[in-house]
Amino acid sequence: MAKDNVPVPTEGGKVPAPPNPDVPRPNETLQEYKIRIYTETQVYKGSRYPPFSIEHKPLERQRLATPMTAEDRFLRKQWLHDQVLVNTDSRYIEQVYPRNIFRRIYRKPWDLIEQGLRNVVSPSTALRIRVMVPKLMIFAVSIAAVYYHLRFNYKTWESFHGADVYISRPPKYPGQDASTFPSQPIFGDCNFSRRKSLRD
Repeated sequence: MAKDNVPVPTEGGKVPAPPNPDVPRPNETLQEYKIRIYTETQVYKGSRYPPFSIEHKPLERQRLATPMTAEDRFLRKQWLHDQVLVNTDSRYIEQVYPRNIFRRIYRKPWDLIEQGLRNVVSPSTALRIRVMVPKLMIFAVSIAAVYYHLRFNYKTWESFHGADVYISRPPKYPGQDASTFPSQPIFGDCNFSRRKSLRD
């Protein structure tokens, strides 16, 4: 049964252009229109015919149910041979992945380091170093910045900027000897009890 979106050749042998997918067809519901638009744009990829696989007997049960002939073995072998990529199939083309000016400035020194490392180590090792070292440095700098902010820029009674850093009070239970409690300042006083001025 022919598909509705596949044009039928005319008497002259010419295949007319496919219908405009942006225009709903007569008696077509909104849901049917959405499904057709998705199929023609995402599945057919702009082609007038649906995609199909040229793999010969892709399922294992197809190859084991009936004995394979010499032609079947040849087609299967040719398919497997075509899946092997050569060195030119995995070329990296920089123009395919455009980057903005900020990323180019960030990547330039590391790209030069990677080119220098290729003369010392293998290209794959140089690429791993190129990818991991900048990320580890950014992670280390971020951890150091957070530690510095929490350690030296916490909130005090004199200023209200920074993080509120405090230690939870130890639990106290009924009947516990009060002399065993450690001497601690008022909870959450923002180091007011440790002030060096206004002590009188």
